[in-house]
Amino acid sequence: MSLEKIKEIIRFMLPNSFIEVFKLVRDSIVLPFNYGYDFYRYIRYSSTFSKLNNKNKVRALLIKDFHVIEKGLSLSKPRPGFGQVVVKRVIRYTALYIENYGVDSVVISSLNALIEYQRFNKKNDLCIQWLDVFLNNVSHVLASNQSETGGTINISRSEILEKSSGCFEDLANTRHSIRVFDVTPVSSEILKKAAIIARKTPSVCNRQTSHIFIFEDNKIKEDILSLQGGNRGFGDMASHIVAITSDLNCFSGANERNQAYVDGGLMAMTFVYALHSLGVGTCFLNWSVTSGVDRSLKKVANIPSSHVVISLLAVGNIPPDLKVACSARIDINEMLHFVK
Repeated sequence: MSLEKIKEIIRFMLPNSFIEVFKLVRDSIVLPFNYGYDFYRYIRYSSTFSKLNNKNKVRALLIKDFHVIEKGLSLSKPRPGFGQVVVKRVIRYTALYIENYGVDSVVISSLNALIEYQRFNKKNDLCIQWLDVFLNNVSHVLASNQSETGGTINISRSEILEKSSGCFEDLANTRHSIRVFDVTPVSSEILKKAAIIARKTPSVCNRQTSHIFIFEDNKIKEDILSLQGGNRGFGDMASHIVAITSDLNCFSGANERNQAYVDGGLMAMTFVYALHSLGVGTCFLNWSVTSGVDRSLKKVANIPSSHVVISLLAVGNIPPDLKVACSARIDINEMLHFVK
């Protein structure tokens, strides 16, 4: 007799009240352990207590702070000399980053933001000497790494409307969870293009904390799907399995303890819409699991333990004919709230 059959017999024999009590006791024991797992990982990997001990933390803090400068400069009437405490941190983090990790696009963006800040203040007859000294000391970095990233850009409303003339309503309404895929695999070029589109996803302070892991090896896909458990009947047909994650290194403080799920959730939806816009089918695979299963996935898929796995995706080309779940939505008046 199978284990599932035995469980079914036991459930039939026991009164519902006993089963409910058992579930309550079980959850009261399991839940604290899983919160403990989350707590341990956040304390270990976030920058709450150790802020500058690896590249990801320094980069996230740097992006967070120079984005404050960008936001200030984008206001209709910026105040001359605004945010000097933040500017000093940007200088500190930029110098530290260059010293330990070299020059990359993040450094160039940071320096360009500082230069625009410097120009803005000089235009308003404010000279910040310590900023001038720093920018003079790193002028050789920008001279050999020309880039327009960082700071602000000028753009008109008509330009924005022209570039966003596609109908998002149709895009959203025609997207379904696909549970049958064509045998032709999705090309790497299409997947990369979707990731490039999704890279524009908003994130807290523009820290860009999310990652996309794409798996096409059949053995790895099989191992991942066996851990997920909710893909029976279609998961093995997927061309690729995708994991969307967010890196805890990029967050700090109790107020950001759940921000990884926000950033990663935004990335997951944008990536799915990007794939849909390119004609690729997807199905979200829920990743609400216990700590042991989470650790097993990271071992199988070689995902860093500092990453929060937000969701898995089954990805594949859409066949000529298929059926999809109706997935009716609740009445708009039940979900939409105008608060006066």
